[in-house]
Amino acid sequence: MIKNELNQKLQLTCIVCALLSGTNYLHANGKWLDRHEKEIIPTVKKLTEEGIHINGTVRDSQGEPLSGVNIVIKGQTIGTTTDIDGNYFLEVPSRSSILVFTYIGFEEQEIVVGNQININLNMHEISTGLNEVVVVGYGSQKRASIVGSITTIEPQVLSQGTTRALSNNLAGNVAGVIAVQRSGEPGADGSNFWIRGISSFQGAGTSPLVLVDGIERTLDDLNPAEIESFSVLKDASASAVYGVRGANGVILVQTKRGKLGKPTVNVHFEQSFTQPTKLPQYIGSAEYLTLLNEIAKDNGQQQSPYSQETIDHYINRTDPDLYPDVNWMDLITKDFAMNQRADITVNGGSDILRYAVVGSYYGEQGIFERDKSQSWNSGTHLNKFNLRSNVDINITKTTQLTVSVGGYLQEMNKMAISSDDAFSGAFETPPFIHPAYYKEDDNIYFPVVNQRVNPYVQVTQKGYATTSQSKIESLFALEQDLKFITPGLKIKGIFSFDRYSWSGVTRSKTPDLYQPATQRDENGNLILNISSYGQQFLSTSENNDWGNKATYVELNLNYERTFGKHQVEGLFLYNQRDYQQFEESYDIVPYRRMGIAGRASYTYDNRYIAEFNFGYNGSENFAKGYRFGFFPSVAIGYLLSEEKFMEPYKDTFSKIKFRGSFGLTGNDQLDGRRFAYQTTLGEDGTGYDWGTNGQYYHRNSRFEGDFGIPNLT
Repeated sequence: MIKNELNQKLQLTCIVCALLSGTNYLHANGKWLDRHEKEIIPTVKKLTEEGIHINGTVRDSQGEPLSGVNIVIKGQTIGTTTDIDGNYFLEVPSRSSILVFTYIGFEEQEIVVGNQININLNMHEISTGLNEVVVVGYGSQKRASIVGSITTIEPQVLSQGTTRALSNNLAGNVAGVIAVQRSGEPGADGSNFWIRGISSFQGAGTSPLVLVDGIERTLDDLNPAEIESFSVLKDASASAVYGVRGANGVILVQTKRGKLGKPTVNVHFEQSFTQPTKLPQYIGSAEYLTLLNEIAKDNGQQQSPYSQETIDHYINRTDPDLYPDVNWMDLITKDFAMNQRADITVNGGSDILRYAVVGSYYGEQGIFERDKSQSWNSGTHLNKFNLRSNVDINITKTTQLTVSVGGYLQEMNKMAISSDDAFSGAFETPPFIHPAYYKEDDNIYFPVVNQRVNPYVQVTQKGYATTSQSKIESLFALEQDLKFITPGLKIKGIFSFDRYSWSGVTRSKTPDLYQPATQRDENGNLILNISSYGQQFLSTSENNDWGNKATYVELNLNYERTFGKHQVEGLFLYNQRDYQQFEESYDIVPYRRMGIAGRASYTYDNRYIAEFNFGYNGSENFAKGYRFGFFPSVAIGYLLSEEKFMEPYKDTFSKIKFRGSFGLTGNDQLDGRRFAYQTTLGEDGTGYDWGTNGQYYHRNSRFEGDFGIPNLT
């Protein structure tokens, strides 16, 4: 009741209080306040129930703030994310609004706004991870409903490495994956890797299929900062939908996508130092000559090839030019090299447009030395720049357009010779044979022995080579929600175009080479004799340009619906890919694949699971009538841990799943052969003579090549 002695301001305050407390009538001076009821009450009610500003802090169960928590209004697209301190600010339309808090690895929570304007929350980690969404072939599923052998890796694990190649970080992090790094040379340091061993003919495309955002691409082109999720499909039940490409397992990578909320910027930089795990250690000149004497003695020679006086000259370093002791490996290599990695990620968006932009840089140096007196640089150094932009646009409430553009530019400088030749020269050249160079009157002379090389000359004086690589990757997708037909039904079209190019230039020379000096003249100068004349300038040769391009088209229909305890999922799609290599003006016959694929999955009460997958696809690599194959798989699963009688044991057994599967996958590649159904003719460049007296000569000879197998499939 509003008393007579209260002023008008107090009356209005009481009106607000009455509204907040649920009072639906007011009285002043014994009279009903009709005006207040008709005018003031609706106004105050509108002010108190619309445009409410909510704020708060989200923490984990340990009280640590959580950054990047998604907060949306249930049933709407309005939302935001928490900042680095776990704080958030959001305007809600009414007090009946429900806030939904979601964060990867944590249980989803809902809170009704009510009379609250400050809502703090402690989120709890998911103990079983059954509701976590996992990327699978041509889609995603809840972890609980997966019966195929699929392993997921956190992107942070893949970023814990000092090399350019992402494949080097797979070994030891993924069960069932074997990875072998055969070289540490910058730009060529990627690993060969296999899922559950080699599953096809040796050399016939034994590497797993790698799909980035659903498109066949290369794993080592990615920067770890671009990755949102990483899944490995190991068995046939998981990879059967890929048919002729699934025999060696499949790796699925999803790049980062935009999230609701204000723009967030993350910057990362790291500096690393790398060195060879182990380099061979060599004996010095004195030990080498002593060993040669012992070998000669063992072979029955009466006189040693090297006298003790000569060996003493090497021991005492009497004249390093005439009695050198060179550790060639130490001379041409550095103790360590450096590399740098930096990236910046910008993420944000609204209910209409969401974006994620990732830019990164990677720089690496090699361990080979260079001659700093030269105006050019023969040292190995690599610079790589990656950029990826993913944009999702809600054209309407049920139509979403996705535009993704990414790629990289890589520039590399190295020696004019290969690293294998550089190491071979250092391995094979004895330490006593000659020094790296002679320096007389500010002139440099390079010695060499016939049939051998001077390792220092090979590494620092032969010139340099530069290579440039670039790739552009694009993806356009349009998804339409067909809930007006039936809830859970969606159709999606995808088009992708990728283009890669490589080019290189070699600038090379050979300096004047001299025979090793054996004595000095009366003035103390070395007596040098020319062995071969070289050139004083760098010649230029262009390497053949090389590249490829690929286009991909896909149309899929996806259905997902829950009816009480019954969960049903379905997928059907058509796709085709055209891949073509090119070298200068020479076009190679394109590689083409096309087919259909499908999946049907049923889950009852999160306990019993059944799934059927199939791929019916083919390749132009086979004869007509044998180009297509049917690749089915079936799988069943049972989650014992979800039974009610297992609830008391949840702390001990968080998840117990039994599963069984059977499937068929294929491979359309053979080692070094295309169109193996055709018999070929070979060509020998040696030529042959013919005629009654051999008076005729044919430059090239022909012979039977590979035998064709018409029914190969």
